[in-house]
Amino acid sequence: MRLSVLGSIFDRQSEQAWNPSVLSIRPLLGLLALVVSIACMLVSLAILLASDNQPVTEWTIQPTVYLAIASALANTALGFARYHAIPLAWWYSVSKGNSIRDLERQWEAGHSVVLALRHNVRMGFSGFATLLVAIMIIDGPLLQRATSVRFATETANITIALRLAPELPSGFGGNVINSGLWPSAAAIQVSNDWKMRAPIVLDMAPCNGICRAAVRAPGVTRSNCTSRIWPITDEMIYDPNATWGNWRTYDPSLQKLGNPLLFTSVEDRNHYLPPGGSELAQLTIGLFGFNSPDTGPANGTYVNTVCDYIPAVLEYALVIAGNQATIESSRTVEPTNNTLAYSNRLPREHIQPTTMGALTAYMGLFVTANASLYIHSNSLAGEEQWTIDPSGMSGNAATVGKYLDYTKTAYGILFVDPTSDIISSLNELLFRGGVAATGWANITDLTDEGLSVEQVLHGNQTTTQNVYRSDLRWFAGAAVLEILAVMFVLPLFFGWWTLGNAPLLSPMELGLAFDAPCLKEVNSATGSSGVVQKVGDVHLKYGAIHTMNGPGIEDGRESERMVCRLGIAESQNVQKPTRGQHFEV
Repeated sequence: MRLSVLGSIFDRQSEQAWNPSVLSIRPLLGLLALVVSIACMLVSLAILLASDNQPVTEWTIQPTVYLAIASALANTALGFARYHAIPLAWWYSVSKGNSIRDLERQWEAGHSVVLALRHNVRMGFSGFATLLVAIMIIDGPLLQRATSVRFATETANITIALRLAPELPSGFGGNVINSGLWPSAAAIQVSNDWKMRAPIVLDMAPCNGICRAAVRAPGVTRSNCTSRIWPITDEMIYDPNATWGNWRTYDPSLQKLGNPLLFTSVEDRNHYLPPGGSELAQLTIGLFGFNSPDTGPANGTYVNTVCDYIPAVLEYALVIAGNQATIESSRTVEPTNNTLAYSNRLPREHIQPTTMGALTAYMGLFVTANASLYIHSNSLAGEEQWTIDPSGMSGNAATVGKYLDYTKTAYGILFVDPTSDIISSLNELLFRGGVAATGWANITDLTDEGLSVEQVLHGNQTTTQNVYRSDLRWFAGAAVLEILAVMFVLPLFFGWWTLGNAPLLSPMELGLAFDAPCLKEVNSATGSSGVVQKVGDVHLKYGAIHTMNGPGIEDGRESERMVCRLGIAESQNVQKPTRGQHFEV
């Protein structure tokens, strides 16, 4: 059979016109598939950008699922485009004229990764396109790595609405009757909550994360202080007859006087004042301080300070988790005088409402302490052993140990000033009272004019949660691979507008192009569809075909001889090959 790729198409008398067109469905579908592939990569980029720094809880379906779908669609579209591009490139190459060797190499490289690699650098665009489309399977894992879940902390300005009494209502602490303090049920509950370190629960919508804001609530502020200082020398510290402070502490068990080191006391002074006077908490601190002979002159002081603290509105810096508050710091806004309105200058024996008296008295039970130096009773004459004994006037060894300054070793008897710690604890107790009083129906009538439990706070909110983090470097790797694949597939479509029907590499179309005898009745321009329509019922078979192949000499005279070849023909003209059978053509 004479080889003629497209010659048979032009040699035959056509029943169908040759009509090359740009609007050929197969190339256009392939090009559309390339557009879809690029669009899927853009969709993947949009998913990564949209999910970056977004909370995990806001995504019902994980971004990785969307990325997997987009990757699968991109790869499928790219494979579809290559499927239509390879035959077009082969037919266009034939139409321009090419060697059988190059055409076979182009076909092999376009249909097999292994064969493309075998042809190495000579694989051409078809081979590179086949390799890149095969390699595109890795863009899925690359896109999966492009998104991950991380912990993220974000801070934003917020507005918080809550209910909190800025001042304790008059009578919150209970009543003073005949100089005796009778605490209210509310004061007892608040005191127990403070002692048990119960959470401070605010009347507000829960904060998402950690919120910080400043709120106005009850507290105390210093109104008056007096101090007295006693200089102390080294000899005075261990002098049994030395005295300083406003008293000589006496231990009945030791039957000895002591030299005071630390004294703390908080007292409610309301019922000791004339009727009509304001409430106050009186804080007394006696503090011993001494310089070590190793760091300077051996001298020191004992300072006794008495301060009055009156009710006030304080601004508290809060840390709020959910609706539970923790106090960070506080500052005074203004003093309050609501107790004046309810004293009515009643005689002492009459009932006098107290606002913070019960809370102050309760605080005194925990902070009152007295530590002094004593000569131990087991000491021998001339070899006195001194000891710190907190069991003097009112013992509280825990308080003494709490304020002992362990960072200094001089004499082992130095203390830190407990004033700020005690006042902070008292303020917390009063703050809890403000929270408890919020629900009182008549609280507006029991507090100073102009104060309201309705407060609007401006603060910030810090949230720590799982968020998606996008790493576009992994996306860039997948995108570069996708673009390279498109760049090698796209040129394979070149020239489709010159091919008319834009055929595929169908065996029937190849048979028509190579002028197969069994397809002689089919119009060469109709393609595979014309083959099916014209001779679709003809039964073909692959095997040994006997044909006449030129002159030969048989019995001394010339004649045409029969030769055998492998091929496809009508079934009745084909025999099954046998093992070892030789074929001459």
